[in-house]
Amino acid sequence: LLSLLLSACGAKQQTEETTSKQSAKQEALPARCEHEACINHNVDAFEVDGIRVIVKHQESPPLAVPRIYPEGSTIDWTKANEGHHALALDVATDGGPADLDRQSYHAQLEEVAASISSSVSRDYSIAGLFSPSFALEGTFQLLAQSLLSPAFETNRIENARAQQLAAIRTRFDDADSAVAEVTRSLAWKDHPYSLHALCEEETIAQAIREDLQ
Repeated sequence: LLSLLLSACGAKQQTEETTSKQSAKQEALPARCEHEACINHNVDAFEVDGIRVIVKHQESPPLAVPRIYPEGSTIDWTKANEGHHALALDVATDGGPADLDRQSYHAQLEEVAASISSSVSRDYSIAGLFSPSFALEGTFQLLAQSLLSPAFETNRIENARAQQLAAIRTRFDDADSAVAEVTRSLAWKDHPYSLHALCEEETIAQAIREDLQ
């Protein structure tokens, strides 16, 4: 009985502490919102030089996860260039900037346990960075230069092409993905969504460096 009473008291104290912290956080909200456009208690939105910026505040761990959304989606693609967007972003974010060899590029990221990657969907594309906050200035510079002045080395293009072709060939490997592909082609006929982020084999096989640039 004594053990149960002690446990109950401990749980009550923990609940009171949690409630107190939440109340303090809510009380602090208006002061921050006086200077920033708050979406909710931990998300702000504002513009910098015409670029829409959304900031999500995380108390812990001290990490920064900025993402860049390049313009372009199925509305801009054609049968001749579908898949080029995905290949270009993959090569740029993995190969790094032109003024830095790929080994040094990845060494700088690994030194602070940061990573840069990309993904492409029919609606939007993402070039993203996962970095400790203390190293953000340097790692974001690597991301920016990778997009502004990518190396686009021939061997990296060929490696990324091979990986993308392998992914394309797995679309009909199982029943679920096969049904999804057939449904997509029927449902979105004559619509931009009929195009695929990874494209078809012949399109990506013929892509050259100039297409990606």
